[in-house]
Amino acid sequence: LQHLSLLFRQRHDVLLFHGRSPYLGLVIPSAKRPENIHRITSNGALVKYLRCCQGAFFHDEDITTFYECVSNGNIRKGLNIFLDFIRSGHTHVDEYLKVFVQGGTYMLAFHQVFKPISRGSYFYYSSNRSCIPNIFTPTTGVSGMQISYFAKIYLMNFLAFQANKTTNVGRGFMPVTQVDQFLSALGLTGEIRKETLTRLAELELLEPDVKMVQSFGDWTYVRVTALGLYLVRVLVTRFSYIEAIMLDTLLTNLEIHKRISGLYLEGTKPSLHQRVLCARDFLLYLQNEEVLEQTRVQTSGIASQCPGVMSQIIGLATDQFQALEDLAKEDPSAQNA
Repeated sequence: LQHLSLLFRQRHDVLLFHGRSPYLGLVIPSAKRPENIHRITSNGALVKYLRCCQGAFFHDEDITTFYECVSNGNIRKGLNIFLDFIRSGHTHVDEYLKVFVQGGTYMLAFHQVFKPISRGSYFYYSSNRSCIPNIFTPTTGVSGMQISYFAKIYLMNFLAFQANKTTNVGRGFMPVTQVDQFLSALGLTGEIRKETLTRLAELELLEPDVKMVQSFGDWTYVRVTALGLYLVRVLVTRFSYIEAIMLDTLLTNLEIHKRISGLYLEGTKPSLHQRVLCARDFLLYLQNEEVLEQTRVQTSGIASQCPGVMSQIIGLATDQFQALEDLAKEDPSAQNA
């Protein structure tokens, strides 16, 4: 998070929307409306709902950081993300408004913001349509391995080490030649290295010194973006993210794949306890896969530049998992987390 603050944290999108959202509260009460509209959708309740959203997006540190980093300093993208949140079928507006009409208050939690933004109105998360990338999407064409789950996250961490260094093109940039050597040591072939870097730039996880994503041959430097750094240092340890991507990640262990896919059937609501168990299984699966990749890293002589990540991810996720397990024990019917 220190790197995020020093490097890429830009609040333009947050400040712009923060400035506009109170204005909505002034405009909406004066709007004409049919008298027969149900009281739960009255303008007064709508204003309260917008203020609830404003409080979540601008006063909850977890949600604010998530929103800033996913927006990547792009005002237009930030506004579109907020609209996606409002329009998503996962945003339970009626539930929030009922509390307001009854005279209560409602504080949005992280998962209530993450789920609508990452899934839109789809039942499942898919990295092909989400603004939140799956960092564990396998990389193919790796020498000595069928697939690599960790090539992307290893590269992101490698670039993160450069985050506070200054070059002649700006802070945090690393020469493409150096990045190419690193990917080569990981076993990626020439064309795959190019495709990997181009794809990471398209996902806004990397930023080239030339703002033409398709013109890879013109790049001389790249650096990790706010979204990229947040993803590999913070989001990858969150239960909401882990649960989303485990349904999107290719799993070669058929037993774990069957267990996870069988639990999340459309129209069903698995218990919180079962969901946490599946998330643990998914992380342990990745940890076992990383053992194989770290063996190749050691052989390539880049161990110091490419430390393992799963032990740290599991360590940081454990407390959160335990808190959810405790919640499940206190309330067996608990679903939302």
